[in-house]
Amino acid sequence: SVSVQAQRGIDPAALMANTRTQQIAIPCDMVGCIIGKNGARISEIRRLSGSRISIAKVTESEGGDRLFTIKGTPECNERALYMLYGQLEAEHERRLNNARLMATLESINEQVIVDDH
Repeated sequence: SVSVQAQRGIDPAALMANTRTQQIAIPCDMVGCIIGKNGARISEIRRLSGSRISIAKVTESEGGDRLFTIKGTPECNERALYMLYGQLEAEHERRLNNARLMATLESINEQVIVDDH
């Protein structure tokens, strides 16, 4: 809050002057991995980055993306973006690994069926 920042010797006016707003679009099917269970991941990203992050409600926008608005100092926003993109990359890798595993299991299953006949 502003009063806590003032007590710590941080000039709230200077902080507000240095505040930036950035927006990024996240595919709807990836929003859950960013938010996490009960909002745990997005809360952690907010806490660790120092940025305020808001997520637009679901709209019928073209492309099926959700708009994330990030507000904070340039440094805070950079940390937030780094964590958001890192979470997206981790989810992408997890999904690729699951797809590879499923393909391998299907191949093994097909081989077992062929061997049984």
